[in-house]
Amino acid sequence: MQRYLLMLLLPALLLAAIPGRFMEYPDIRNDLITFSYEGDLWRVSSQGGLAVRLTVHPGSETASRISPDGASIAFSGEYDGGRYLYLIPSDGGVPKRLTWHHSAQPLTWTPDGKKIVYRASYENTYRPIAKLYTVSTEGEWPEQLPVPQGTLASYSPDGKKLAYCPKGREEYYWKRYKGGQYVDLWLYDFTTKEYSDLTDYVGKSAYPMWVGEKLYFVSDRGDNGISNLYTYDFATKAVAQITFFNDFDVQMAASDGQQIVYMRSGYLYVLDSKTNTSRKVDIQIPSDRWQLADRTINPKEYIHSMAIAGDGKSVAFEARGDAFIVPADDKKETLNLTRTPGSRERFAQLSPDGQWLAFFSDKSGEYALYMMKADDAGGEWLRLTDDLKTTVYHLEWSPDSKKILFGDKSFTLWYVDVATKKLTKIGSSNRLKNDEFTWEISDYSWAPDSKWIAYSFVQENRNSIIYLYSLEQAKSFAVTGDFYDNLYPTFDANGDYLYYLSYRNYNDVRMDVYEDNHILPQPVQVMLVQLKAGQAPPFAEAAGPRMGRRPGGMSAEMEQANMPKARAKNKETAKSDTAGLFRIDLEGIQDRHFVVPVKAGNYFFAKAGKGRITFASVDEFGDDEYEELYLPGGRDKWKLHIYDVAEQKETVLEQQISDWRISADGESILIKKLNDYYTGSLAKLGGGNALSSISGTADRPRTSSSSRSKHSDQDLGEKLDLGKMVYTVQVQPEWNQIFNDTWRWYRDFFYDKDMHGRDWKKMGETYRSYIPQLNSRDDLNWLLSQMVGELCVSHTYISGGDRGPTQRPELSTFTGLLGADLVPAEGGCYKLAKIYGPSDFNRSLEGPLVRPDFQVREGDYLIAINGREVRYPENPFKYLQVAGEEKVKLTVNSRPAATGAKTITVTPLRSEYQQRYFRWVEDNLNKVLKMSNGEIGYMHITAMGVRNLGEFDKFWRAFRYKKGLIIDVRGNGGGWTEYFLIDKLERKQVAYNVMQGMEPFRYPNSASHAHYAVVTNEANGSDGEAFIEDFKANKLGTVIGVPSWGGLVGIINGQKTIDNGTVHQSNNAFFGREGKWLVENHGADPDILVDNDPASLMAGQDRQLDAAIEVLKKQIAEKPWTFPSRPAYPKK
Repeated sequence: MQRYLLMLLLPALLLAAIPGRFMEYPDIRNDLITFSYEGDLWRVSSQGGLAVRLTVHPGSETASRISPDGASIAFSGEYDGGRYLYLIPSDGGVPKRLTWHHSAQPLTWTPDGKKIVYRASYENTYRPIAKLYTVSTEGEWPEQLPVPQGTLASYSPDGKKLAYCPKGREEYYWKRYKGGQYVDLWLYDFTTKEYSDLTDYVGKSAYPMWVGEKLYFVSDRGDNGISNLYTYDFATKAVAQITFFNDFDVQMAASDGQQIVYMRSGYLYVLDSKTNTSRKVDIQIPSDRWQLADRTINPKEYIHSMAIAGDGKSVAFEARGDAFIVPADDKKETLNLTRTPGSRERFAQLSPDGQWLAFFSDKSGEYALYMMKADDAGGEWLRLTDDLKTTVYHLEWSPDSKKILFGDKSFTLWYVDVATKKLTKIGSSNRLKNDEFTWEISDYSWAPDSKWIAYSFVQENRNSIIYLYSLEQAKSFAVTGDFYDNLYPTFDANGDYLYYLSYRNYNDVRMDVYEDNHILPQPVQVMLVQLKAGQAPPFAEAAGPRMGRRPGGMSAEMEQANMPKARAKNKETAKSDTAGLFRIDLEGIQDRHFVVPVKAGNYFFAKAGKGRITFASVDEFGDDEYEELYLPGGRDKWKLHIYDVAEQKETVLEQQISDWRISADGESILIKKLNDYYTGSLAKLGGGNALSSISGTADRPRTSSSSRSKHSDQDLGEKLDLGKMVYTVQVQPEWNQIFNDTWRWYRDFFYDKDMHGRDWKKMGETYRSYIPQLNSRDDLNWLLSQMVGELCVSHTYISGGDRGPTQRPELSTFTGLLGADLVPAEGGCYKLAKIYGPSDFNRSLEGPLVRPDFQVREGDYLIAINGREVRYPENPFKYLQVAGEEKVKLTVNSRPAATGAKTITVTPLRSEYQQRYFRWVEDNLNKVLKMSNGEIGYMHITAMGVRNLGEFDKFWRAFRYKKGLIIDVRGNGGGWTEYFLIDKLERKQVAYNVMQGMEPFRYPNSASHAHYAVVTNEANGSDGEAFIEDFKANKLGTVIGVPSWGGLVGIINGQKTIDNGTVHQSNNAFFGREGKWLVENHGADPDILVDNDPASLMAGQDRQLDAAIEVLKKQIAEKPWTFPSRPAYPKK
């Protein structure tokens, strides 16, 4: 009867099934194929047909590997929050957890089927190191295979040899990659304990699969760079190509020793090793594809732009790609005006008269400017421009609601007349803004009469000039010179003033006498331009400095010299507006610049209201502040300042915010804090109520007697009710829009407009056709990565996005770590072979076992955890599953027995990364000092960020007077500060200071005479590689190691997709003094090639560091540093 019912149900199941595509990590064993799809494990016959789902957990189950007898499946799963190794019967069943450290991925089984080989990266030196382990099917203590590191592996049929890949990523976003981390093949012989390199090809050689006497693998070594299957013949050492695809890569290959299953173009194929022929496996998947179903959400978490109405009574939002109007009065209706899931409406803004909503939309395939009635949800759109065919930036309505101003990626500023639809170019500048990480034409604003526009353009010296553009004359006039960097021009709504921010405070210099450094901690001053001639200076009573004698010691004449012909041109051609109350008198305007009497600071984003200027500040800059400024993430980093010109009073909000806007009438303000939005009166907010107020002059600001205190969010105004925002997610139309945005961003921002010779339009068409077969947001990211990977370039990072209503399990518990290496020892106990904790140069580190009163020593034994005896081969970490700050009782002893043991209570660590890293550094430092008799110092730099400068200076000060210094940048993660290090290394001693009775000391104090050596490897990337090139170009010393990662086409502006995904474009390349591109897809070459081969690493050796020590010892001996002896004192 059951068989009869199954026969009846089978046709229905087949009808409900869909053709399988984008199945990942397949494996094969005889007639069984397993794969991952929709985040779950599936099985199917190797002949194809209807697949069966094996797991349904909300977390990801992937990377399945079938046991040799076909009875069991090992896989990575997220049942307990982290990614661990699990085992289930091949017909399905309850998963058994096998590992207790995070990030385990199975690779293969031992030939006898008793153990699973997996990779994990829970140990580290300069970075987490992927190593190969075996674990039994009972989940006992894992054992590391005798190779120092590895990512993929395959046993010979007799189990006596292991083919493996020691480094690299087998599925890299970077196609045709040939940098230092390329995936190569090695062989380990368990009998002879010898290691041998199987291939000399610089490029991908991945997925080793032992089939008989040959090794199959995947490589991109063909002329077209497409990954295909190859064989390596152990007898002849010959490599032969097996498949000959010329369009899509062979990916994720696996074998049972006879057949090979692989993915190509999203489909699964099986190759018969006897004939070397492939066949496509047609798979039907019975799935409801629920991740593609429409669903209704509140899109408030996906707001990407905001604008307050002219009267302050409502706010326009771009949320999830639609344009919304949210009223300040929560009794009124919230409107979704556009309702277009297949397109994106950007920078929505209400006209000052409240009648129209303007926005950019890509519904035609390219962004164009549109407007529609502000009260007509779903109403007609009026198109104002043709397709702009470039990335666009924020729009600004003119105060009379008749024109719209905007900038774009062509570095051009435009305005359009909404009645005639005439598009007028104002000007363009294609230089990087402000010496920093943005290039957009983003500084522009309207005058109150709608006849003038203020904007800034970058000049050759990388300073910006403020210009005024007259619509009547169709001409621009310089208001400032380029001696200072002048930004963010904005008109007062009263029409009296133009404000801007200027980097001109060079008086407030802070010195680091310890390291002979200096900074300008408060470089920006707020400036005011009086637009009408013949009026009294605005701050006459405050006696603030004006531009007749500017702060920083620059006279008006000096700045005038930097404005060639500007004053004469303005005087000759200016035609001031005298028709109304507002006018600009260009003649003499250069002498009507005044410093607003507020203390100079780190100021940004000036926005004017009526009689008030607002601007943001941060107290000081670190990595977080730079990140938020140049890659805004909505974090509350800014203090908001409001300066009342008439009252000459500055108000600073106590609460930090992330963004704000001023209404067109200058009287209302919109504030964003975290994910909440507030509106209110600018005058009231700037009145000092519940805020701190400061008044005074620019050179002598004074703080009022009111003290600063914390206040509630109510002080920011009335909180907007976003609860009525409604959006219908239509997944595939959204994915199509996200794809189109990504394609356009690469077209517009990729550093090479010819896209490395690739037909970018064709690439887009090819990969866009895959979208209907995608099943998850992760699939979309994979597809986008495949497309941009065709450019063969670094830094093409694509991540994030809305994964739908499913929630992956929270990491409520974690494996507690003890800050120690446990090794099985005599008596079935575990020995504390190495204990990690604070070091002499980093006392801030914690270590659960290093409290002095515990008296736990390296070599002691772990007897029990929470009273439970722990014996090998049972995995002790199984009993270290903890939550929060939960404490654990450990029983330890100096001998492998319970008698005489003591029990201590410790708080386990979530991560041992820092403890292990600093122990590695300390060991290296002690080794260098010992081998050089104290003549050579050592430092390791993990990245090129702000915090890493501090690490550099710490070691620099300790070792700068040594005869030699090793700078280790292995594993450097990049950044942007490498030239700060070079500046310090370039300092040379020029003299000695002599004082009576005192040892002469060096001048300058922070200079070094040491011989320098840099150690680098394949894991040194990006700005770490720029450091190598800079170091070599300046002939500062010797570089030792192997070629680095090979990624020096950097990123400086990440883009957000409508569902909060992130897309970076490789837009910043380097070429050197020899006129050649630096590093990209090769790496920074060392002067002396030294590799840490597997045998030396397994023996605990570091050949690269050893070589650096020997090089410096030789240089010190052959070229000792000398300086003349103290001369005789003069007789006068």
